[in-house]
Amino acid sequence: AIISKGENNAVWYYRILPWLYLGRQNYEITVTVVNPANLNAFEAVIPGFDVLVIQRPSARRDYEAMLLAKQYNVRVLVDYDDLLFQVPNVNIAAQHFGKDEVQETILNCYKLADHVVVSTDPLADYIEQAFGKRPQVINNAHNDIVMPVFQTAMNEPKNGISTVLWRGSNTHLGDLMKYRDAFQDFANIDFHFWGAAPDLAIGRDYGGHMDTWNYKPWHPGMPDYFERGKMLKPNFVVVPLQDDPFNRCKSNIGWLEATYFGAVCLASCLPEFEKPGVVLVNDSDSLHAWFKDIDEDFTQRELLFYDSVQEIKKNYLLSRV
Repeated sequence: AIISKGENNAVWYYRILPWLYLGRQNYEITVTVVNPANLNAFEAVIPGFDVLVIQRPSARRDYEAMLLAKQYNVRVLVDYDDLLFQVPNVNIAAQHFGKDEVQETILNCYKLADHVVVSTDPLADYIEQAFGKRPQVINNAHNDIVMPVFQTAMNEPKNGISTVLWRGSNTHLGDLMKYRDAFQDFANIDFHFWGAAPDLAIGRDYGGHMDTWNYKPWHPGMPDYFERGKMLKPNFVVVPLQDDPFNRCKSNIGWLEATYFGAVCLASCLPEFEKPGVVLVNDSDSLHAWFKDIDEDFTQRELLFYDSVQEIKKNYLLSRV
C-alpha cells in the first residue's frame, strides 16, 4: 500500500511513482495507492496489505495511519528525500517543518518505521549520526521506462544565443538570492526561470542586476514538464544551492533533468553533484565567470554532456536502480 499525498509533483514522481512501476514489472508484488484522509476507510483496507510505504511523514494523520498499520501487523517503510529535521529558515517550507509539534511528529514517525529509505548518502550520514542506525540509500533515478531515449548530442545555441534554464519552487528563492550577483543581463544568454517567480532574487528593482528574463509558473503534470523542457532545448541548466546541511543532503535531480533536456548542468559544489559532466561552482563569482565565458565564446561542450549521459545510463536509470 502506497500513501498518496497532495499533488503529483517532483517528490511523487521520483519517490512514489517508482513503486508503481515495481508493481508493474514484478509479478510477486501488488501495489495499491491508498489515502488515509478517512481513517475508518483506511482501517478497513490496510490489514489486507503486507507493507505500507509513506513518503516524508510529518502530519498527525501520517502518524495515525502508520500506527494503525502497525496495529494490524503491517510493516511500515518510510522514505525521506529531504533533511526535514533541519530546514533552514530562509526556505519557506520551514514555516511548516520548523514548528515544534511538526518536528515531534516527524521524530515519532521515524521511530515508528520498520524500515527507512533515503535518497542520498549525505542524508543517510546525517540520520545515522543523529539516531545511531543507517537507513538504506536508494538514489533518485531517470525514469527510462517513461523516457527511454537520451539525445545523442548537446543542444546547440539558437542564432548564437545560449539558453540557460533555472527550475525550482519558492523553497529555492533563498538559494537564488545567494547567487544573485551571477545573474546579469548578457548579450548572448537567454535566461529562463520555471516555477517560482525570480523577481525578488534577481530583479534590478529589488537589488538584483537583471532587467529582463523569461518566466513560466509551475504547471501540474510531470510529463508536460519534461516535454516542455525538451522543447525549450536549453544549453545549460543551472542549480545554484547554498552550502548548508539541508542542501548538502539534497539529490541531483537537476542534473538528471538537465541531461535529459540535452543540456549541461551548472551546479553548486555539493556532494551529490560531484558527477561526471557536471560543472561545479563554488559561489556567485565562479558562476558569473561561467556565464561570462558562455556569453563571450560559446564552445560546444559535447564531452561534458556525453559524460553525463554515460554516467546516468550506468548508474541512474530507474530500470536499474
